[in-house]
Amino acid sequence: MTPLIEVCTHCWHYDRLLCYHLSAFTLFPPKECCVRVTVCYCEEDEPTVAVLDFFGRKSPPNVEWNWRPMQKERLLRRGIGRNEVALTTEADYLMFSDADYLLGEGMIDAFVLQVRARQHEKLWYPRIIRASDHEHGDAAIESVSSPQEIWIEPKRYRRLKLYRAIGGAQYIPRRIANEFGYCKRSRRYQKPSSFWRRTFEDTRYRKTIGVSRGVGLPFPSVFRIRHSRRGRDHPEIRL
Repeated sequence: MTPLIEVCTHCWHYDRLLCYHLSAFTLFPPKECCVRVTVCYCEEDEPTVAVLDFFGRKSPPNVEWNWRPMQKERLLRRGIGRNEVALTTEADYLMFSDADYLLGEGMIDAFVLQVRARQHEKLWYPRIIRASDHEHGDAAIESVSSPQEIWIEPKRYRRLKLYRAIGGAQYIPRRIANEFGYCKRSRRYQKPSSFWRRTFEDTRYRKTIGVSRGVGLPFPSVFRIRHSRRGRDHPEIRL
């Protein structure tokens, strides 16, 4: 049976980064499995809606789009959307990601091959990612003027070692997703907010499922567009 992987991402005023994130699936769709791309968003965020409309008209092989509209106050607490997706997912594996993370050529297929024999483990993450510096990341964002299919310059991205499963790179099997959700019993991380809350819940999540770091594996082609300004600190800008 063909494995199904669900990738869950939140987007609030990160529409330009979302173009890169979604382009990874149109330019490099998986060959040996299927991927459901879930984006949690708010309909009043019109630039993000425009990006979703643009990519929704594309039909890459083995890719299913799943746009998940949320009330603004629920979207702005990332743990709420992640919890809802985790509790209901029917995918074999769930990958929690962020709009500034790109899952490039061969990544999804390599992920499935590597974790198939490791079903006893609860949480995986990429041991190595490739990240831009802030200057190049800012330039990459500025280059997006409208919804479009676009890709990075890989040679400008340097190797960065991860030591734990951080918020934008947490990958789990369905049994863990359905049992634990995402901080489902936490009053703090399931409380709606009027502004985008800092995403510290990944530490709480790892403790909840009983791991300290997760298992780092050599997944290829995981990129991160680093940028000098964060949306939560500069709500007037779009990233």
